[in-house]
Amino acid sequence: MTSAFSSASALNRRLAQVLSIEKMPIGFFLGAGCPVAVQIGAVAGDGVELVKSPLIPAVAGLTKLVMDELRNSSTYGETTALIQAVLDEDEVSDQNIEIILGLVRTLQLAAGKGNARGLTSTQLQTLDEAMCKAIQGHVDKCLPDEVTPYSQLAKFLAPRRGTPVEIFTTNYDLLLEQALEEANVPYFDGFVGSRHPFFDLVAIEQDALPKRWARLWKLHGSINWRQHKVTRRVCRTHDAVAGEDLLIHPSHRKYDDSRRMPYLALIDRLRHFLKNQSKPVALFVHGFSFSDEHLNDVIEEGLKANQQSACFAFQYANLDSYPRAIRMAERCQNFTLMGADGEISRGIRRPWAVLQSSFNSNLDLIFNWNPEEFQQDTSSAPAEFKLGDFAAFGRYLQTFSHEDVEEIEEGK
Repeated sequence: MTSAFSSASALNRRLAQVLSIEKMPIGFFLGAGCPVAVQIGAVAGDGVELVKSPLIPAVAGLTKLVMDELRNSSTYGETTALIQAVLDEDEVSDQNIEIILGLVRTLQLAAGKGNARGLTSTQLQTLDEAMCKAIQGHVDKCLPDEVTPYSQLAKFLAPRRGTPVEIFTTNYDLLLEQALEEANVPYFDGFVGSRHPFFDLVAIEQDALPKRWARLWKLHGSINWRQHKVTRRVCRTHDAVAGEDLLIHPSHRKYDDSRRMPYLALIDRLRHFLKNQSKPVALFVHGFSFSDEHLNDVIEEGLKANQQSACFAFQYANLDSYPRAIRMAERCQNFTLMGADGEISRGIRRPWAVLQSSFNSNLDLIFNWNPEEFQQDTSSAPAEFKLGDFAAFGRYLQTFSHEDVEEIEEGK
């Protein structure tokens, strides 16, 4: 008989088992919701409470900042207004920065040397460059000098030697790079070189790297990548170079082969990781709303191709806030969707509950619950999932020390 609720302690055991075994290939997929968990800059609110703001805003906040900046610009205001008119005319409901940048590039491809929807190719190219620079200005941040979920993730990776950990991210910022370097975690991100590092497709495909090196794959580009229009060499220098522009590509609709090459190569890494020659593998997804159907298809394809793979998606809000993820969880038996109010595991949806007979202190890191709410007929109490908050997930990872890993692998 199927239980009417999902046991909090059962989930804890599942996660601990996967995270504690070095020999199992694991990966982390970090979306735009992760930087929001890093709160900085206490500001006086009503004189009593102190309010902090995210280090980097989520997609909606970033969209507002970038588009307001462009609308108020004497240089780009008119072009931005024309793009807005196209979005409104086409009744695009989700007008986020990734959709808008994708539209600009699609119209540029259609325009050629002429016009598209009242915009010239030159206007569109100039707006593309301005949008990328505005994005850079708002996401080029450093982690504060305190413990963050990024630093906790890096420390979790540091002692792992059995198999390389792969990190996939749609974010353009450099927070992961900073955390890994400060924790002395060696990593490979597809680039080699020192003065002007270049994107090495052969190194990515052959993957003949030390196991102790983490793999960092930035699926949508990065604020420190550059695209040279003549040699088509991707660089990682901060300073602008004549003839180069930022390589940020949040849309899968690319308008030249030089932009497509890194994107397609890194997407292939995600496919390869999940399929893994049909061997066991686990992917932990955090801060991703599953609104990108192209990435959804890649994840679902990999899970269906490898029935021994497992994907755990940690969501901040209640399950109904993620309809696309719900559909995937109902179709894929090896996809576990976890929201504040419940989970969908093996296609079955259940609310969370803590069992009185199996309580342990570690559950407080994962759930909010009240012992006074135990029901006598079920010996359980309702619970609220906390690990959808990247900050809470970081604290949970911190509980997995290298000594714990050794004990589990030795069967102690």
